[in-house]
Amino acid sequence: VSPGAVSNRVLFQRYTGIDIHPAPNVDVVADAHAISRTLGCGSFDGVFSLAVLEHLSAPWLVAREINLTLRTGGLAYNLAPHTWPAHEMPNDFWRFSDSGLAALFGPASGFEVLDSGLFGRVFVHPDCRAIEHRSMPLIPGYGAAWVLSRKTRDLLPDEICWPMSERDSNRRALSYPAR
Repeated sequence: VSPGAVSNRVLFQRYTGIDIHPAPNVDVVADAHAISRTLGCGSFDGVFSLAVLEHLSAPWLVAREINLTLRTGGLAYNLAPHTWPAHEMPNDFWRFSDSGLAALFGPASGFEVLDSGLFGRVFVHPDCRAIEHRSMPLIPGYGAAWVLSRKTRDLLPDEICWPMSERDSNRRALSYPAR
């Protein structure tokens, strides 16, 4: 519903626009944190989300709701900012890497990640001139991250797969290249 938003309706045979606010391209007004209650479980073949997740206070619950709303085998495509200025305040909560989106829409949430990536190179110049930042090279970041996932299993209505298990969390943390 952002000013100047363009409808993606032409990209799909069937399209249901969902937002928390009514607007010209919104067919169903609903909170993404509870879309399965509004749309029903197993009622959609695909979910397409562009620059939405950063505005949701609990995106892990929305990943769960997307799972509940999709039929098994259904596809979910989610794109969200990686390195991007704060916008649409005060509801701008999160930034995502492709790995972060893959964690949200991965096995713990009943999905198989088909592909993911980063795009839209941006350069970050830290304004902070602290001594430890003076030698920081000007390196690229990315404007956005995306993930394409397929639902592989139904979640129980009360199943919450976040945070990940301690063992999986430790394994991931230990893979961080500490130098």
